[in-house]
Amino acid sequence: MLRLARAPLASLAPRSSLAPLSSLAPPTRPPAARGAIALYAGTLAGLALLAADEYLDLRQWTTRRHSILSPQRFDVTIRSRVRAAPSELGQGCVDWPAGRVLLQWALDGGVPLSGAALLEIGSGVGLAALGFAIAAARPGGTPPPSSVVATDSCAAALDNLQRNARANGVALDGSAPLRVERWDAAAGAAGVRLLGEAVEIGSLTHVIGADLVSLPLFEGAALANPVSDEADGADAALAGRGGLEETLAALLAARPGLQVTLLLVDRCAGGALNALADAAGVEPRATAPRSRRDPALAAFEKRCASLGLEARRVPLPAHVVEHVHASQSWPTRAYWWLADVWEGLALYSIAPKEAGATRA
Repeated sequence: MLRLARAPLASLAPRSSLAPLSSLAPPTRPPAARGAIALYAGTLAGLALLAADEYLDLRQWTTRRHSILSPQRFDVTIRSRVRAAPSELGQGCVDWPAGRVLLQWALDGGVPLSGAALLEIGSGVGLAALGFAIAAARPGGTPPPSSVVATDSCAAALDNLQRNARANGVALDGSAPLRVERWDAAAGAAGVRLLGEAVEIGSLTHVIGADLVSLPLFEGAALANPVSDEADGADAALAGRGGLEETLAALLAARPGLQVTLLLVDRCAGGALNALADAAGVEPRATAPRSRRDPALAAFEKRCASLGLEARRVPLPAHVVEHVHASQSWPTRAYWWLADVWEGLALYSIAPKEAGATRA
């Protein structure tokens, strides 16, 4: 009897020509492709935010941390405006590069950390004054620590400076070596008499200031030494009031031997003018004078000479440049290089002519 082998039931089931549902799912993108798409979308979103910020002024303030590496290691946190406000005199709420270099110059031996009485003109956000006060008050220093009086004519700048002091743990109740006073350094001899009501001028040993001199190259800018728009070149300063130069002369007359050092900015050096103006959110005038030398500095020197002062330009010490450079991030170094910041900095020593001739 012939027997037929029975096939398994599974083999007799009808075969379907359809693929499994899992094979119909959309193909997954490789991780590299997903990363590229995310990067592209993120870049577009970032550019959109930057464009919106540029036209709508979404960011009013920013916070920046300055690292000091020498001769001591500490940080100074500064709150500053992203763009200058027209109502704020001289853009005093902007964190200008000259303030950082002035602080390093003072710390590197420009001003003793003990036994000195320092007056800063146009303190702005307070980087130089705060950094010096922090360094002078650090443990291990030789008592008594040097004192510093930070001044500015702009109420908004002083409010922001006091806020920065609190953020850095610097008390303004007399327990720290920092005082804050509102004072117009362009008021000449009358301004010095007014300062004498709050500060003992006879006890001052040093006066410093950063980026105090400029022609009205920016719309809405208020200057330490305003000049007439109709005047031209170095003679322009003589068309205005006594201003900063007369104030310095009065300070030196009231306190013989006072050491006055200003770190000014040559806005005709390379790209410093447009780059720094753009960083502060102000527009350079199309008619701004262009020459190999900043006419504001020439005017400042000429006005000082007319008042019996010598405004002598001195080299910025190499170690100051090295210490600032070492403390900066690569993006900041690149920006300073592109903006020709170092090319535009001009260190001045101010003294009566008879004393200036004998000074080293």
